[in-house]
Amino acid sequence: MILLSGPTVTAQNKWERKADLPEVHVNAVSFSFGDYGYLGTGISSGNGNLVYRYDPQNDKWERYSVMPGPPRDEAFCFPFKDRIIIGGGLNTLGANDNELWEFDPVENTWNRRNDLPFHFHNRYLAIGFSINDKGYLKRPEIDDYGSLVEYDPITDEWTRRADFPGIGVFQQVGFSLLGKGYVGLGFGDRQLTSEWWEYDPALNRWERKANFPGYQRYDAVSFTIGRRGYVGSGLNWDYGPILNDFWEYSPDTDSWSRIADCPFQTLYSSTFSINGKGYYATGLGEYETWEYTPRINSVPTVENPTLIHLYPNPAHDHVYVKSSWPKLD
Repeated sequence: MILLSGPTVTAQNKWERKADLPEVHVNAVSFSFGDYGYLGTGISSGNGNLVYRYDPQNDKWERYSVMPGPPRDEAFCFPFKDRIIIGGGLNTLGANDNELWEFDPVENTWNRRNDLPFHFHNRYLAIGFSINDKGYLKRPEIDDYGSLVEYDPITDEWTRRADFPGIGVFQQVGFSLLGKGYVGLGFGDRQLTSEWWEYDPALNRWERKANFPGYQRYDAVSFTIGRRGYVGSGLNWDYGPILNDFWEYSPDTDSWSRIADCPFQTLYSSTFSINGKGYYATGLGEYETWEYTPRINSVPTVENPTLIHLYPNPAHDHVYVKSSWPKLD
């Protein structure tokens, strides 16, 4: 008797347009919390302090909150399991903003935290990501606080961590995944780079990983789904048009694979992921929202496994095969 579990099914890997955001938000912060996506701040066609909430079940954006303080763009955020930390950026007066705020999406409340250290200049080019219960800010410059700092939301304090060793300094892209941080692309010393780096907070160490295989670029976007990271869009000095290719990164195999190109081409847009899908929204002069559904490789579950009977056993001149293949839903 042979027991078979059924065929492997591969599907999806597609982009689908969703409800437009009511306002344009350029260089906004975005994140997911629970079953919702959030997007706010940035240079806006309306109120730059507004925070919108996206409901994927009903494909609907709604005005949800207003961030205190002056409007800002290129801010950073640290999503935690019970709160969101938002800060930095360039305010409407053209100055770097040192305010730091804690947002509770459930209660829809804001709480002012201690200001960022005064010498955090160029914060509007920083990358924020969170790992476990700490936030990490990859900064363009190296000064007393270095190019990587760790934020503790409990103590409201910052700690210098290992400096970023790569070429890229400005307009990079990054995310956290499986307890590690990933940062790469961008440019430094007047050159674009394909470098991709992994940060291990337990060892406080950066490790070079497989280069990004697409065009070198800056101002790319990223999101994560499950055990994979996704990077795309951006600009290349020599190529010209806004890029719309997207790539999937697997930390397990340290490898990249190209996924479906996104029909949406813009810059300075926002991303987040909810329940196994990625969202790519708004940007330079754009209101659009696009949803990405990744490849699905799965084995269908059936109540009765497939049985194949071979008889007689032992066989001599011939053998009979009898099977019962279940119907797949």
